[in-house]
Amino acid sequence: SLSLPSHALHHITQQLVKSFKDFDRDVLRNTLDSMSNRDCSGTTANVAYILPHHIVVANAGDSRAVLGQITKTSNGKVEAIPMSFDHKPKNEKERERIIAAGGHVSMGRVDGDLAVSRALGDFIYKNPRRTCEKQKVSPVPDIKIHRRSEDDRFLILACDGIWDVMSAQQACNFVRTRLRSKIRGRGKINVEIVENVVSQLLDECLKMGSKDNM
Repeated sequence: SLSLPSHALHHITQQLVKSFKDFDRDVLRNTLDSMSNRDCSGTTANVAYILPHHIVVANAGDSRAVLGQITKTSNGKVEAIPMSFDHKPKNEKERERIIAAGGHVSMGRVDGDLAVSRALGDFIYKNPRRTCEKQKVSPVPDIKIHRRSEDDRFLILACDGIWDVMSAQQACNFVRTRLRSKIRGRGKINVEIVENVVSQLLDECLKMGSKDNM
């Protein structure tokens, strides 16, 4: 099939951003407002939209997408390609928005409390009179577009419980090694193999002391 033209990719990214904003404003807020005991917590969001010739990742928070890629210059070793950017309050761009919205950053946290600067929910940090782009904690995702190639091997999407104890490169090395051992002699990857490798990754992170969502 033919590659998507640039205007079609632009439309897809616009719709992904809109879906994050709409979900935060309409779905989550309406759901929480209807609950007798309102839950003020929120969630990060990391979404990969896989097209025939592109991968489009939308990310809000510190969940992370990492592409495992083996290029002609990598000598058969997997290379970790970042597909998202961690939104932390200490980052200059994020800090500026937080302060402009009337907040502050201390101990690396929004108002000394929340460890991420973008998220869905977390309405105690959001002023309904402000636009999504100007909230202390914004639901607006960053977008990254990757042109697919035959060098791409796998995509890892995981919460910070993985990244607290493993670097992106370590996680890619781990997955690559286990996938190779599983598919040796079987020909190709199936769901059962993927689930098994994911379980091994979670177990390894627990052994390494991870205590957060994975």
